[in-house]
Amino acid sequence: MHPGPSADRRGPWPSPPELLQATYTDWLIERDVTPEGRHGDWIARHRADQERAVRASDIDTLGRLLKDAEAS
Repeated sequence: MHPGPSADRRGPWPSPPELLQATYTDWLIERDVTPEGRHGDWIARHRADQERAVRASDIDTLGRLLKDAEAS
């Protein structure tokens, strides 16, 4: 009998990055990948202005930066 997906793959859903993307639909949120294949910074680029971007090492900080960017 197959045990099913591991607990690590079950959630939480939606994930914090998915919630942030749903809140800031004018921004494309993605994760940088290092040349070694490891996860890097979170990056948000404005869809209408690719020059407008914010970067943070964690998703919570990226959320605060996006809030500030939207306020200005």
